[in-house]
Amino acid sequence: YGRLKCRDDKHDPTHLHQVRYDEYISRVSHGGRDSVFVANASIVTIFQFWEYYRHQIENALKIEKDSIKIPIFGDIRLLRNSVIHRRGKAVDEIANCEVLKWFQPGDDIILDQEKFGYIIDMAMEAFKTLEANPKEHIC
Repeated sequence: YGRLKCRDDKHDPTHLHQVRYDEYISRVSHGGRDSVFVANASIVTIFQFWEYYRHQIENALKIEKDSIKIPIFGDIRLLRNSVIHRRGKAVDEIANCEVLKWFQPGDDIILDQEKFGYIIDMAMEAFKTLEANPKEHIC
């Protein structure tokens, strides 16, 4: 078991955090603590970008704010709320997901590579349908 070292204490630049190699591999492997963090942080970021660009599109179409509704982004919003407001535990509203029906209220939000890839594929498909026929998504 080798030791990996990294800076751990911002107040003492000579202090190094040590972790066993097997612990490091566990954290960075699929489903490990670090990969869960990256997936959850990405969900938060994806939703923030969606909110920004949705409002830009609504302005360009001269329609009211929050008039464009796309189910995958509504589900991503619920994942985001779970990550931000419940420390990664599914909010009660997660039961209302239309597309991403993987979690129940209180479940840990753990997005493996397959789930994350599915979210990206569905979001890209939603963008294509929005571009082809924006009126289909206006409520």
